[in-house]
Amino acid sequence: MGSRSRFGKRMAKVDAAGSLEELVWTERHRASWGDTPSPELALDGYAAWKRKHLKRLQLPGLAAVTGNHPRPLPLFEENCCK
Repeated sequence: MGSRSRFGKRMAKVDAAGSLEELVWTERHRASWGDTPSPELALDGYAAWKRKHLKRLQLPGLAAVTGNHPRPLPLFEENCCK
């Protein structure tokens, strides 16, 4: 999505405000990140800024890729190496 779309313009606005990391932590948080945000994040400031500048924010659905461990493969078949 380029900066010509409404979403692109809003993300450019978030980036210009220096709140992109806070948006990602707040709006796209993953359980694997844990419950404790980095101390560098200004989450209270972002919440106030969001109420003023990002009313009715709707983030598009994004795809996710998960990599599971490969399935175990048999090393030898019974009749393989006799």
